[in-house]
Amino acid sequence: MIRVASNAVCWSLLLVIMPLATASELQSDASDSAALQPPPERFILKQFCANSSCQQLSSVDENGRDSQTEYAAKVQAGQKLKQHLENLRAIEGSYGNSLIEAHEQYGQFLIELEMYEAAAGEFEQAWHISRVNHGLYSEEQLPHLNHMIEAYTQLERWEEVHDLHQLGFLVGSRIYPADDLRYVLAAELYTAWQWEALTQNKLASDSLGIIQSARELSVLYETILDRIDAVSRGPSMTSLNLILGKARTDLAIAQSVVRLRHYGGEFMDPQCRNDGYHQRRRNVACRPSTLVSFGPGDMMHFPAAYSMAGLYIRQVDDAIFRLEEILLQETEINKGERAWIETLVTMLRAESDSLLRSSRPR
Repeated sequence: MIRVASNAVCWSLLLVIMPLATASELQSDASDSAALQPPPERFILKQFCANSSCQQLSSVDENGRDSQTEYAAKVQAGQKLKQHLENLRAIEGSYGNSLIEAHEQYGQFLIELEMYEAAAGEFEQAWHISRVNHGLYSEEQLPHLNHMIEAYTQLERWEEVHDLHQLGFLVGSRIYPADDLRYVLAAELYTAWQWEALTQNKLASDSLGIIQSARELSVLYETILDRIDAVSRGPSMTSLNLILGKARTDLAIAQSVVRLRHYGGEFMDPQCRNDGYHQRRRNVACRPSTLVSFGPGDMMHFPAAYSMAGLYIRQVDDAIFRLEEILLQETEINKGERAWIETLVTMLRAESDSLLRSSRPR
């Protein structure tokens, strides 16, 4: 059967338009609807506890005592975990292998208490010791990176989340060959984060920044797919989610360019961005960028409008070619899977043709 990861592309997503609004503009109007107001506070004297309200108050008091007992137990458990760490450090030194699991356990405990900043610090310690003991590019460090991502996601610190996703994929690409399913899953995880950051405005601050990031994601998809195709001798079912993810990204870019054709703007080389966030990052080698500028008049005449959107429309056509190659080469596709892929090809081709017509002058 077709493997569908948690970030698998639904058919409806193939028709998505890259959001050009800020996150605040996308909030639902549901928040403006009437909300239930809390009941008025009641003052009940315990000495007159002879009705149901007083019984409810007594129940609340019991719950409060239970909560205090539970909290005290958690504090004690945390102290034990911390003491266990110190004991291990005294016995094994600062880089003892047992410290990795101890830091992980303490970090998970802090996650349960919603102390995400402290938890991230514990996971980082586990990751650092793992790198020292197992090497800079080792499978052992990946769970610690994932736990750090979990903690920083709770804190909504998207720059750290992005860098950790990037590092996780870098490690995965170093230790797994391109025909290994673990490499494909690492690529899917990283590109899924990139798409989430784009569609929810977690890194870029404006429409052109979103399009720029999408172009970088398109380049990343192409690099990954080329690597997989090289060892697999062509497209395969293994890379199906990545093929559809790239098609989705390219469609969104083309749609956004068509929408911007009346306004003009600038695009930078997708290999390099020059915004403040990327200037602060240390793990990205950034070469001087080349600006491609266009004005409202340019976008109203052929072939300028076609060349900007057409570049990505042609890449959608490349995705269609890859899917057709899978249909030709894969011999173990059942009837239902074949019909599903054929439907995707039809939908992609229809959307590509529609965008091509929209990009031309009227």
